[in-house]
Amino acid sequence: MNVINRSTAVRRPLACRGPLWTDEPAYARANRLALMNGINSLASFGGEMRIPYRQIIWGWRNAEIAALAGMDPANLGAVTFRVGDDDRVRLGDEVLHIDDWSYNVLRVCPACLRSDFERESRFPDLLPHIRSWWNLDAIEVCPLHRTPLLGGNPDIFGHRNDPKILDVRFVAGVDCDLSSLQVEVGIVEDVRAESYILGRLGFMPRVRSEILDDLPLWNAIRLMDRFGAVAAAGVRGFTSLGGSVSKREALSAGYAVFADGKDGLFCLLDRLVADADVARGKWGPRVAYGRIYEWLSHDTREEAYDPVRELVRQHAIDNIPMAAGDLVFDRPIGDRHVFTLWHVSRELKTTPSATRRILKAMGHLSPDDDVKENWQVLLRKPVVDQVTADLADWLGFNEARALLGLPRAPMDALLQSGVLKAFLSVSTGVAEHIFRRRDLDAFMTSLVGGAPFSRKTEGLCDVVQAGRRSGTSTTDVVAALLAGRLTCCGRLSSATGMMQVLVDIEAVRALRASGEVRRPGMTVEDARRKLGVTWPVVSNLIGLGLIKTIETRAGPKNRKQSFIEDSELEAFTAEFVSATEIAEARKTHVRVLVPALRKQGIEPAIEKTAVGQYFYTREKFTLSRAVVESEH
Repeated sequence: MNVINRSTAVRRPLACRGPLWTDEPAYARANRLALMNGINSLASFGGEMRIPYRQIIWGWRNAEIAALAGMDPANLGAVTFRVGDDDRVRLGDEVLHIDDWSYNVLRVCPACLRSDFERESRFPDLLPHIRSWWNLDAIEVCPLHRTPLLGGNPDIFGHRNDPKILDVRFVAGVDCDLSSLQVEVGIVEDVRAESYILGRLGFMPRVRSEILDDLPLWNAIRLMDRFGAVAAAGVRGFTSLGGSVSKREALSAGYAVFADGKDGLFCLLDRLVADADVARGKWGPRVAYGRIYEWLSHDTREEAYDPVRELVRQHAIDNIPMAAGDLVFDRPIGDRHVFTLWHVSRELKTTPSATRRILKAMGHLSPDDDVKENWQVLLRKPVVDQVTADLADWLGFNEARALLGLPRAPMDALLQSGVLKAFLSVSTGVAEHIFRRRDLDAFMTSLVGGAPFSRKTEGLCDVVQAGRRSGTSTTDVVAALLAGRLTCCGRLSSATGMMQVLVDIEAVRALRASGEVRRPGMTVEDARRKLGVTWPVVSNLIGLGLIKTIETRAGPKNRKQSFIEDSELEAFTAEFVSATEIAEARKTHVRVLVPALRKQGIEPAIEKTAVGQYFYTREKFTLSRAVVESEH
């Protein structure tokens, strides 16, 4: 093709020799054609070729540039961004916003420029070339060399009248050769966001992302920007003018959010809900998600984000306490899915403090919830449904006692012995024993069986009187009924609860005489005799916790008594032996035995000053037995 040289008005052929690159856009190839032919600027080149300057840089005349350069138009068009009339920039099937690409914003990678010289050519000065993606606003780091890109001078780059400035090496100025700069490569660790964008544009291998892949590229970039700013700086983070997060930091953090698809997104939303600054229970998606929700709900109406809105909406319904009918993205929700302690207390018809103790006793609160306010403790609907179902017929201690018709002392005795069990006992942290009517009804059914109602009481008495008159206790009688050793002989129609249960007093006395009415253990006196120690010694052993007792009500007057289980005493005697027992076995005196053992380095496990008598561990006594025998 011939062009007119205005200085000589002589037509001459256009020199189009020089290396061709597969990632060089049309305007950059035109730059190098102008450089090879001594034309001062791209605008002048367009005038010489009768191609408007802006149509070259906007990618509208790629076929003509390809013809001038001796290239395949399809190959050149595949790497040249085309600016449309709809404020969109396109490359192949991908669509960017007009703000995502700019001819005058060029960032250069010196490492890429140096790599251009690795190619052999007769025209080495023509080797450095512009990569098409260097004009992308979102790309600030070269993902190939993991190094920051260097920005060109927009004033120089946009108004080039010196042929030297057509060379990409001098876009920062004619005195600055970017290819000669020694930059450190590999210093940027995370380049996944840049790799994803360039992969979609075809400049790198494609990286898949479940959510981002369903969006146009310009929407995906903005999604990463908005979510990344919040991920990096909290719910008020943003990257606009005056923002607290740089665009590159937001983009990198945003891709990290969406790299794992829905799981990664929900992980961020979970963290935002956990860290939400909620004042006096005023929950809502705007409070929890901050600028994410404001942007999706108010700042943009793009339908492309609808799948993301649906995910955020579902997370809000499942994780934020909202009432039925509350709006999320202008759509009302159905039933409440998340409850605070306040809401649960209303369901249980009790106070928040009592509700907190109940939930903790049932295992639905963690230790971390102890320091949270009532509106900060969140429970999901399945948990609340289970709790309300379990406690639908709950009763306090006095209500349960009234239902069973028992005086306080027998009621306490039944609970302490374990014959009657509360649904939640005070040992779990609740303020009082909590019972359920269904459990008490089942307990009564197991006592009376199919016994008929009766008004006759000759030879019969209720379980409380039976315990007193037989010299046992209410607990013993009830335990015998549950075990089948006693039978309910009738139900007194004029009484309520357990006072209806009538038993044969002679049958109870017979059980007491036969020993089948089991005591919870031996008395402290029986244990003292078995150990062969004095009362002060056994009292001190109990006080120090070396021997544990249980308390229950027993005897004719149903008084509280202390018992020691056989297994507890056996465990103590298996571990310890008194100095008196050793001395008797060795036919010596404690005053002689103890000093002799001390000389051998064997000290008492329990000193006399602690309990009133020396005790040794049986293991040490066994090892020292030969020594003791040899000395005595």
